[in-house]
Amino acid sequence: MTGNARDAPGSTANIPISAARSNRIAAENMVEFIRFAREDITVFGPEFLWSDVQWPGTGCFSKLGKRIGGSKIRVEQNYMDRDFIEFAKAITRYAAGLNPESRGKGILLLSALRLVERALLEVRGSADPAEIDYVVLDRAAQIAREYFGSMQTAYEAVRGVGNIARIMSAKSLVAADLSDWKNPIGSHTQHGQRIGEDAELRRNTKMPDVLALDAIAEIFSLDLDPLNPAHQKDIYATSVAAMLLCAPSRGQEVHDLPVDLEVEGLDSAGDQQYGYRYFAGKGYGGDIKWVPQLMIPISKKAIVRLRSMTQGARDLAMYIEAQLEQKALNPGITLHFYRHPCCPDVSDTQLLTRKQVAQALGVTRQKDISSIKGARTLDNLWQWVLEQQPKEFPWVSKKKGIKYSNALFCMFRRQLNCARNASPVIL
Repeated sequence: MTGNARDAPGSTANIPISAARSNRIAAENMVEFIRFAREDITVFGPEFLWSDVQWPGTGCFSKLGKRIGGSKIRVEQNYMDRDFIEFAKAITRYAAGLNPESRGKGILLLSALRLVERALLEVRGSADPAEIDYVVLDRAAQIAREYFGSMQTAYEAVRGVGNIARIMSAKSLVAADLSDWKNPIGSHTQHGQRIGEDAELRRNTKMPDVLALDAIAEIFSLDLDPLNPAHQKDIYATSVAAMLLCAPSRGQEVHDLPVDLEVEGLDSAGDQQYGYRYFAGKGYGGDIKWVPQLMIPISKKAIVRLRSMTQGARDLAMYIEAQLEQKALNPGITLHFYRHPCCPDVSDTQLLTRKQVAQALGVTRQKDISSIKGARTLDNLWQWVLEQQPKEFPWVSKKKGIKYSNALFCMFRRQLNCARNASPVIL
């Protein structure tokens, strides 16, 4: 009977002692690695919460192809697997600690982690990171080929898979040495070359068709009203397109522009010039991007529209900033509700009806106010509203000196959602 138990399938008796010991050490290293990343690494700042599934400036710990943030209700089934998510968070924070300035690499690393999780589930039937080996890494690369429409994107994501493998080997998080695993998709230069027929074909596949480009121009030429909620989504899309044509930049850079971005001055020949004041990413400082003369009227039209449709949100941001400054000087004062045009005309301490609460918050569905607990007056409702503001408030980008109150693209929550009302009190 003892002999049968010793030879039973699943028994560890047939595993070499050295392998079992390596697995035990790797498991202990994994526990310590996660603890170290959670408790000792300080990157992401003092307000960072490890337990969040959506990390500001990094992304969501969601499964490949799933969303858990934005305007959608968070669905737990879309989160990374319970066996995998702590490992994913530890890898992400550890990598950010090695290079805190590289925001884009964190996003790519998340894509790589999603690929590895999917591969683990397919190959091993579980998402336990201790099961990562060459077979899992190869399957992750194959999934990238199938999932991403661009081979360049697939290549970059699988580079992240290689980085994960190297970190795991360097920290002995798995028994096997994965450090020499190679990206099977090929070199960056193969997909990134800029000249030749193949390069031209790749560029053309990324371009929208002529009808789409014509539609953007045609919509921009319409008499759109920046204060009409039905027009604001079109104003946003066409104005951003116009600005990028006038002064090409990265998508994040244009969205971090201040409201007073316009610069005018004389060049060395005495001619009037016009441009945008940028604070570039990638570690570069401030700069001015000059707009070609023929594009100046288009640029000014786009900015006038954007300023008009976002002014209300900046007014709210300035109101909140002023309140928080007063509170810092005098902690005992009571902060009062922002009196937007649809706010009920009652005292700050009067109990509100459900309809008045909905008016104050700018919502039409009763379920949108069901989570608010306690007596509902404008004063205590405002405390709840302040908690709903962006975590980084008042800063859009502290490094660039852009606050919500002076950001060109400061908007109300749901402002571009055609199916629901914009919030008049939440940014």
